[in-house]
Amino acid sequence: MKVRERGEDTMPCLRMSVNRLREGMMIKEDVFSKTGAVIVPDGAVVTKDVVALLTRHFVDSVMVEYPTGRKERPEQQEQSAPAKEQHLKEFQAEFSVAEQSISEELKDIVYRSKDVNISMLLEPLNGLLKKADDDTDLADMLLHMKKQQSGLYAHTINVALFGQLLARWSGCTEAEMEEVMAAGLLHDIGFLELWKGGQEQTEFLQEYETERYEKHVVSGYNLIKKMNIDQRIKQAVLTHHERVNGSGFPLQVMGDNISWISRILAVADTYDALTMC
Repeated sequence: MKVRERGEDTMPCLRMSVNRLREGMMIKEDVFSKTGAVIVPDGAVVTKDVVALLTRHFVDSVMVEYPTGRKERPEQQEQSAPAKEQHLKEFQAEFSVAEQSISEELKDIVYRSKDVNISMLLEPLNGLLKKADDDTDLADMLLHMKKQQSGLYAHTINVALFGQLLARWSGCTEAEMEEVMAAGLLHDIGFLELWKGGQEQTEFLQEYETERYEKHVVSGYNLIKKMNIDQRIKQAVLTHHERVNGSGFPLQVMGDNISWISRILAVADTYDALTMC
Protein backbone atom coordinates (compact mmCIF):
# COMPACT_ATOMS: atom_id res chain seq x y z
CA MET A 1 0.00 0.00 0.00
CA LYS A 2 1.54 3.30 -1.08
CA VAL A 3 1.75 5.96 1.63
CA ARG A 4 2.84 9.56 1.03
CA GLU A 5 5.64 10.85 3.23
CA ARG A 6 4.59 13.25 5.98
CA GLY A 7 5.61 16.85 5.46
CA GLU A 8 4.67 16.96 1.77
CA ASP A 9 2.31 19.74 0.62
CA THR A 10 -1.30 19.02 1.44
CA MET A 11 -4.63 20.12 0.05
CA PRO A 12 -8.01 20.74 1.71
CA CYS A 13 -9.88 17.68 2.95
CA LEU A 14 -13.47 16.46 3.07
CA ARG A 15 -15.30 13.31 4.13
CA MET A 16 -16.32 11.14 1.19
CA SER A 17 -18.36 7.96 0.81
CA VAL A 18 -16.23 4.93 0.00
CA ASN A 19 -18.29 4.24 -3.12
CA ARG A 20 -17.26 7.63 -4.55
CA LEU A 21 -13.52 7.24 -4.00
CA ARG A 22 -11.30 7.46 -7.08
CA GLU A 23 -7.89 5.92 -7.62
CA GLY A 24 -5.09 8.35 -6.80
CA MET A 25 -6.96 10.20 -4.03
CA MET A 26 -5.19 10.53 -0.69
CA ILE A 27 -6.62 9.14 2.58
CA LYS A 28 -6.22 11.74 5.35
CA GLU A 29 -6.87 9.73 8.50
CA ASP A 30 -6.04 6.36 10.00
CA VAL A 31 -8.96 4.05 9.23
CA PHE A 32 -9.70 1.42 11.87
CA SER A 33 -11.45 -1.94 11.78
CA LYS A 34 -14.22 -2.80 14.24
CA THR A 35 -11.57 -4.37 16.48
CA GLY A 36 -9.45 -1.21 16.56
CA ALA A 37 -6.71 -2.25 14.15
CA VAL A 38 -5.50 0.24 11.52
CA ILE A 39 -6.54 -1.16 8.14
CA VAL A 40 -5.63 1.91 6.04
CA PRO A 41 -3.07 4.43 7.36
CA ASP A 42 -3.19 8.21 7.04
CA GLY A 43 -1.52 9.17 3.76
CA ALA A 44 -2.45 6.01 1.85
CA VAL A 45 -3.16 6.39 -1.86
CA VAL A 46 -6.55 5.09 -2.96
CA THR A 47 -6.41 2.01 -5.21
CA LYS A 48 -8.94 -0.66 -6.13
CA ASP A 49 -7.46 -2.85 -3.39
CA VAL A 50 -7.88 -0.08 -0.80
CA VAL A 51 -11.54 0.43 -1.78
CA ALA A 52 -12.11 -3.33 -1.60
CA LEU A 53 -10.48 -3.46 1.85
CA LEU A 54 -12.63 -0.61 3.17
CA THR A 55 -15.74 -2.25 1.76
CA ARG A 56 -14.92 -5.61 3.37
CA HIS A 57 -14.63 -3.87 6.73
CA PHE A 58 -17.95 -2.04 6.23
CA VAL A 59 -16.35 1.44 6.29
CA ASP A 60 -18.89 3.96 5.00
CA SER A 61 -16.73 7.06 4.54
CA VAL A 62 -13.20 8.40 4.96
CA MET A 63 -11.41 11.75 5.00
CA VAL A 64 -9.60 12.46 1.71
CA GLU A 65 -7.80 15.33 0.08
CA TYR A 66 -9.71 16.91 -2.77
CA PRO A 67 -8.17 18.69 -5.76
CA THR A 68 -8.90 22.40 -5.89
CA GLY A 69 -7.91 22.80 -9.51
CA ARG A 70 -5.13 25.15 -8.41
CA LYS A 71 -2.45 25.77 -11.01
CA GLU A 72 1.05 25.71 -9.57
CA ARG A 73 3.03 28.90 -10.13
CA PRO A 74 6.80 29.28 -9.88
CA GLU A 75 6.34 32.27 -7.60
CA GLN A 76 3.35 32.38 -5.27
CA GLN A 77 3.29 36.17 -5.11
CA GLU A 78 0.18 38.24 -4.56
CA GLN A 79 -1.10 39.85 -7.75
CA SER A 80 -0.82 43.63 -7.90
CA ALA A 81 -4.05 45.65 -7.93
CA PRO A 82 -3.70 46.59 -11.64
CA ALA A 83 -3.05 42.96 -12.55
CA LYS A 84 -6.12 41.82 -10.61
CA GLU A 85 -8.23 44.49 -12.30
CA GLN A 86 -7.02 43.42 -15.75
CA HIS A 87 -7.64 39.77 -14.87
CA LEU A 88 -11.21 40.57 -13.87
CA LYS A 89 -11.81 42.64 -17.03
CA GLU A 90 -10.69 39.72 -19.19
CA PHE A 91 -13.02 37.38 -17.29
CA GLN A 92 -15.91 39.85 -17.63
CA ALA A 93 -15.38 40.04 -21.39
CA GLU A 94 -15.32 36.24 -21.65
CA PHE A 95 -18.44 36.05 -19.44
CA SER A 96 -20.34 38.41 -21.76
CA VAL A 97 -19.38 36.27 -24.76
CA ALA A 98 -20.51 33.13 -22.94
CA GLU A 99 -23.77 34.74 -21.83
CA GLN A 100 -24.62 35.79 -25.39
CA SER A 101 -23.74 32.39 -26.83
CA ILE A 102 -25.69 30.44 -24.23
CA SER A 103 -28.74 32.72 -24.50
CA GLU A 104 -28.85 32.12 -28.26
CA GLU A 105 -28.43 28.38 -27.81
CA LEU A 106 -31.23 28.15 -25.23
CA LYS A 107 -33.56 30.31 -27.32
CA ASP A 108 -32.93 28.06 -30.32
CA ILE A 109 -33.94 25.06 -28.21
CA VAL A 110 -37.12 26.69 -26.90
CA TYR A 111 -38.32 28.89 -29.75
CA ARG A 112 -36.96 27.03 -32.81
CA SER A 113 -37.23 23.42 -31.52
CA LYS A 114 -33.51 22.80 -31.91
CA ASP A 115 -32.21 19.61 -30.29
CA VAL A 116 -29.79 20.00 -27.37
CA ASN A 117 -26.15 19.72 -28.41
CA ILE A 118 -24.26 19.25 -25.13
CA SER A 119 -20.80 19.89 -26.60
CA MET A 120 -21.91 23.16 -28.21
CA LEU A 121 -23.75 24.20 -25.06
CA LEU A 122 -20.69 23.66 -22.87
CA GLU A 123 -18.14 25.25 -25.20
CA PRO A 124 -18.56 28.84 -23.86
CA LEU A 125 -17.91 27.60 -20.32
CA ASN A 126 -14.53 26.22 -21.33
CA GLY A 127 -13.36 29.74 -22.14
CA LEU A 128 -14.40 30.92 -18.67
CA LEU A 129 -12.67 28.00 -16.97
CA LYS A 130 -9.45 28.79 -18.84
CA LYS A 131 -9.57 32.39 -17.61
CA ALA A 132 -9.58 31.29 -13.96
CA ASP A 133 -6.30 30.50 -12.21
CA ASP A 134 -7.93 27.97 -9.86
CA ASP A 135 -11.23 27.15 -8.14
CA THR A 136 -10.90 29.99 -5.63
CA ASP A 137 -10.20 32.48 -8.40
CA LEU A 138 -13.20 31.22 -10.39
CA ALA A 139 -15.58 31.56 -7.42
CA ASP A 140 -14.21 35.02 -6.61
CA MET A 141 -14.70 36.31 -10.16
CA LEU A 142 -18.21 34.86 -10.39
CA LEU A 143 -19.09 36.77 -7.22
CA HIS A 144 -17.65 39.96 -8.73
CA MET A 145 -19.83 39.41 -11.82
CA LYS A 146 -22.97 39.49 -9.66
CA LYS A 147 -22.53 43.23 -9.28
CA GLN A 148 -23.24 43.58 -13.01
CA GLN A 149 -25.20 40.50 -14.07
CA SER A 150 -28.37 39.12 -12.44
CA GLY A 151 -30.47 37.82 -15.33
CA LEU A 152 -31.50 34.30 -16.26
CA TYR A 153 -28.52 33.55 -18.51
CA ALA A 154 -25.97 34.80 -15.99
CA HIS A 155 -27.74 32.67 -13.36
CA THR A 156 -27.51 29.54 -15.51
CA ILE A 157 -23.78 30.11 -16.05
CA ASN A 158 -23.22 30.64 -12.32
CA VAL A 159 -25.15 27.51 -11.36
CA ALA A 160 -23.28 25.46 -13.98
CA LEU A 161 -19.86 26.64 -12.76
CA PHE A 162 -20.61 26.56 -9.02
CA GLY A 163 -22.05 23.08 -9.63
CA GLN A 164 -18.86 22.06 -11.39
CA LEU A 165 -16.84 23.17 -8.36
CA LEU A 166 -19.06 21.19 -6.00
CA ALA A 167 -18.85 18.14 -8.26
CA ARG A 168 -15.06 18.30 -8.35
CA TRP A 169 -14.84 18.66 -4.58
CA SER A 170 -17.16 15.65 -4.25
CA GLY A 171 -14.72 13.52 -6.24
CA CYS A 172 -16.67 13.37 -9.51
CA THR A 173 -15.02 12.40 -12.77
CA GLU A 174 -14.55 14.84 -15.66
CA ALA A 175 -17.53 13.27 -17.45
CA GLU A 176 -19.71 13.68 -14.36
CA MET A 177 -18.63 17.31 -13.97
CA GLU A 178 -19.66 17.95 -17.59
CA GLU A 179 -23.07 16.42 -16.83
CA VAL A 180 -23.47 18.78 -13.89
CA MET A 181 -22.53 21.80 -16.02
CA ALA A 182 -24.94 20.78 -18.78
CA ALA A 183 -27.74 20.30 -16.26
CA GLY A 184 -26.88 23.68 -14.74
CA LEU A 185 -27.21 25.44 -18.10
CA LEU A 186 -30.55 23.74 -18.75
CA HIS A 187 -32.02 23.77 -15.24
CA ASP A 188 -34.14 26.92 -15.69
CA ILE A 189 -34.94 26.55 -19.38
CA GLY A 190 -38.59 26.17 -18.35
CA PHE A 191 -38.75 29.92 -17.72
CA LEU A 192 -38.12 30.56 -21.42
CA GLU A 193 -40.98 28.22 -22.29
CA LEU A 194 -43.26 30.07 -19.87
CA TRP A 195 -42.13 33.43 -21.23
CA LYS A 196 -43.29 32.66 -24.77
CA GLY A 197 -45.49 35.45 -26.01
CA GLY A 198 -43.34 38.49 -25.37
CA GLN A 199 -42.86 38.16 -21.62
CA GLU A 200 -39.14 37.44 -21.68
CA GLN A 201 -38.29 40.97 -20.54
CA THR A 202 -39.70 40.15 -17.10
CA GLU A 203 -37.01 40.67 -14.50
CA PHE A 204 -35.69 37.23 -13.59
CA LEU A 205 -35.63 38.04 -9.87
CA GLN A 206 -39.35 38.87 -9.99
CA GLU A 207 -40.10 35.26 -10.97
CA TYR A 208 -39.48 34.19 -7.38
CA GLU A 209 -42.65 36.06 -6.46
CA THR A 210 -44.95 34.73 -9.20
CA GLU A 211 -47.16 31.67 -9.54
CA ARG A 212 -45.04 30.57 -12.50
CA TYR A 213 -42.03 29.91 -10.30
CA GLU A 214 -43.02 26.36 -9.31
CA LYS A 215 -44.16 25.58 -12.86
CA HIS A 216 -40.81 26.14 -14.55
CA VAL A 217 -39.32 22.77 -13.58
CA VAL A 218 -42.15 20.76 -15.16
CA SER A 219 -42.20 23.08 -18.17
CA GLY A 220 -38.45 22.64 -18.67
CA TYR A 221 -38.63 18.87 -18.26
CA ASN A 222 -41.48 18.56 -20.76
CA LEU A 223 -39.46 20.61 -23.23
CA ILE A 224 -36.39 18.33 -23.18
CA LYS A 225 -37.77 14.94 -22.10
CA LYS A 226 -37.81 13.51 -25.65
CA MET A 227 -34.45 14.99 -26.65
CA ASN A 228 -31.33 12.89 -27.08
CA ILE A 229 -29.57 13.76 -23.82
CA ASP A 230 -28.74 11.75 -20.71
CA GLN A 231 -31.75 10.91 -18.55
CA ARG A 232 -29.88 12.13 -15.46
CA ILE A 233 -29.74 15.63 -16.94
CA LYS A 234 -33.47 15.54 -17.66
CA GLN A 235 -34.19 14.41 -14.10
CA ALA A 236 -32.02 17.19 -12.69
CA VAL A 237 -34.01 19.79 -14.64
CA LEU A 238 -37.19 18.36 -13.10
CA THR A 239 -35.98 17.83 -9.53
CA HIS A 240 -33.40 20.54 -8.72
CA HIS A 241 -35.92 22.15 -6.35
CA GLU A 242 -36.57 18.95 -4.40
CA ARG A 243 -35.28 18.81 -0.80
CA VAL A 244 -34.15 15.83 1.26
CA ASN A 245 -36.88 16.46 3.85
CA GLY A 246 -39.64 16.35 1.21
CA SER A 247 -40.38 20.09 1.33
CA GLY A 248 -39.40 20.76 -2.29
CA PHE A 249 -41.31 20.65 -5.55
CA PRO A 250 -42.77 19.40 -7.87
CA LEU A 251 -42.77 15.76 -6.63
CA GLN A 252 -41.94 16.19 -2.92
CA VAL A 253 -39.49 13.29 -3.14
CA MET A 254 -37.11 12.72 -0.23
CA GLY A 255 -33.61 11.57 0.66
CA ASP A 256 -31.90 9.15 -1.69
CA ASN A 257 -34.77 9.44 -4.17
CA ILE A 258 -33.17 12.74 -5.21
CA SER A 259 -30.29 12.21 -7.64
CA TRP A 260 -26.78 13.37 -6.82
CA ILE A 261 -26.84 15.82 -9.74
CA SER A 262 -30.08 17.35 -8.47
CA ARG A 263 -28.57 17.74 -5.00
CA ILE A 264 -25.51 19.52 -6.37
CA LEU A 265 -27.66 21.82 -8.50
CA ALA A 266 -29.93 22.53 -5.53
CA VAL A 267 -26.97 23.82 -3.53
CA ALA A 268 -25.50 25.81 -6.44
CA ASP A 269 -28.91 27.25 -7.41
CA THR A 270 -29.78 28.26 -3.85
CA TYR A 271 -26.36 29.81 -3.25
CA ASP A 272 -26.54 31.85 -6.44
CA ALA A 273 -30.09 33.00 -5.70
CA LEU A 274 -29.17 34.07 -2.15
CA THR A 275 -26.17 36.07 -3.36
CA MET A 276 -27.94 37.87 -6.21
CA CYS A 277 -27.84 41.65 -6.08
